Amino acid sequence: MSYIFGKIIFFKEKKLLISS
Repeated sequence: MSYIFGKIIFFKEKKLLISS
C-alpha cells in the first residue's frame, strides 16, 4: 500500500513540474 501511495505522490509532483 505504501508503495502505491508513494507512486501517486511521485506522479503528482511530476505533473506539477510539467505544469510549471
